[in-house]
Amino acid sequence: PRVKIKGILQLTTTAPDGIDIIKKVLVGCKSVKKPRKVKIDIYTVGAPKYMVEVTAKNYKDAEKTMQEIVSYALKEIREAGGEGEFKR
Repeated sequence: PRVKIKGILQLTTTAPDGIDIIKKVLVGCKSVKKPRKVKIDIYTVGAPKYMVEVTAKNYKDAEKTMQEIVSYALKEIREAGGEGEFKR
């Protein structure tokens, strides 16, 4: 059995190269530290909202990975001068 958790990541920036900044953040999200056999999927819901899905063998691994993704994304977007928010 696999567990899937989801959330919406909202990323915005007014920088001239904002699309590239957000793309870099989202690509980086897929490479965060995670346990084996944990799958990360990110979809565009409609800019600036992005659906993050984490699939794992158990809820604990899925939740830990989701927290890693969210903290990485929010840190990176803020360092680039943008704003971010996460909702379930």
